[in-house]
Amino acid sequence: MEGQNGDNDSKTPIPSERNTELSRETSLSRSSTVDRRPNLINDEAKPSLPTLNVETRMLSECLLDHQSVYVQRKRGTYVPSPNHLRKIRNNLLLGVGFLELANCGDFAANTWNTIPVPKFATVLMAIGGTAALLTSIFAFIDLGLSWMNVRFLQEERAFLRSRKQAAIQHDEEKMEILSQGELDSWLSVNFRELGSELVDRFVMDLLLGTSAVIVGVGALLAIGGANKSIYHASNLLSGYIGNAPGVLFGILNATWTGFLCVRFHRHARAVKGVSLPDTMKDRLTDRFHMMQRHNALSGVSSIVAGAAGMVTATMWWGYVVLIPCIISQISCNYIWRKTIGYDRFLVQTWDKVGHKPVLKKLEDVISVHQLLLEEPGQAVDELISNPESLDSFLQFIFEYDLFDDFCLYLLRHADWRRLFYVESRPDAEFSISPRNLLDSDEQVLSKTLELARSFIIRKSPQHFEYMERFLLEMAGCYVYSHCSAGPEKRTG
Repeated sequence: MEGQNGDNDSKTPIPSERNTELSRETSLSRSSTVDRRPNLINDEAKPSLPTLNVETRMLSECLLDHQSVYVQRKRGTYVPSPNHLRKIRNNLLLGVGFLELANCGDFAANTWNTIPVPKFATVLMAIGGTAALLTSIFAFIDLGLSWMNVRFLQEERAFLRSRKQAAIQHDEEKMEILSQGELDSWLSVNFRELGSELVDRFVMDLLLGTSAVIVGVGALLAIGGANKSIYHASNLLSGYIGNAPGVLFGILNATWTGFLCVRFHRHARAVKGVSLPDTMKDRLTDRFHMMQRHNALSGVSSIVAGAAGMVTATMWWGYVVLIPCIISQISCNYIWRKTIGYDRFLVQTWDKVGHKPVLKKLEDVISVHQLLLEEPGQAVDELISNPESLDSFLQFIFEYDLFDDFCLYLLRHADWRRLFYVESRPDAEFSISPRNLLDSDEQVLSKTLELARSFIIRKSPQHFEYMERFLLEMAGCYVYSHCSAGPEKRTG
């Protein structure tokens, strides 16, 4: 089964090997805490970056020639080129949280299903049907956004599987990105992300969006219920046919979220059983418990909403049952966008950046994120070894996958664009590389350094929050796969 492959492709090491490997990976002080930065990154005030200046060019040739590609829109704004960007995005639309509400657009059609149709009911039918059709637009827009994430995740999964095959064949050249344990963990996270995009989003948009269209059309047809053919068509569309997709989604979603609830419970239990700093352990368990609660709420509300939707075809009180389901689905949408979802680059980009073991990477990200939130005024001096060197900024920016976002931030400042002579026709692609930035004159370098400082303070905190969310899940998968034994490991 695919989920089992994603989680359990590696063999469980014997207990002594697992403990040795885990303690080596963490290299954390048992008394350290992510609440006090000096104790986190090897008791140093700054990450271990070399002291650089603009002339030293310590970036590797690969990093110097890295190209970030952008497109200028007709109205003068700049966006990453869709032909080159490979990034999973937390872009779930707010509007799809109201799809259950849209499927109540047939309330008037089912409640006042009489001939002649009362005038007030006609107004309600027009409002409900139109609202359902408008909401379905959000579903189909979100469907396209979700499909893009699905394609990227499938592309990443193929890449990870090729690296895993190389690990099995002991091909050292292709194993340089991740260790075998981290490959298994990343495959496990990829499996969860892919399943969530497909079931919780793509299938939801497709089924509930289709349901909203059918219900909306049925509600509008009910206005002309005096015609016998239209009357029967309206009853079918706003009744069992219109609500059937919701039932199917409820069954699929409840099955998937039930699997995830069990998965997150096991990962949280595995984290509690290993030796990690208390604060990191708390963050990991809190993350898994939050995701477990979110999936439980989503699964229960979707299955109840599907059943209640079928009841509404003949009984008005089904809409009363739908009220808490509507509220819970709106809440799930908000929770996902604000506390669970994240943007992240595909694993292929790790070819270009320095790699650390996942637990050490998580430790550093938590530390940097907390510093940016608590002491933004001092953050740059703490994080950058030489704040007067663009090389130093670029080292930090590449270390944490920030270069594409940084270039976009530069492009959004007209004064920087004028100095850098960015000229592009609308919809034409152009690129920026570190070499371009470092080869600029002093005026451009000065402005770039100024904006680099502003970017790290103002724009990077959300990036580190997203990184933390992703790495917490990956670290939990890593701990689970290395510290679980027996049948539980095979089913996680």
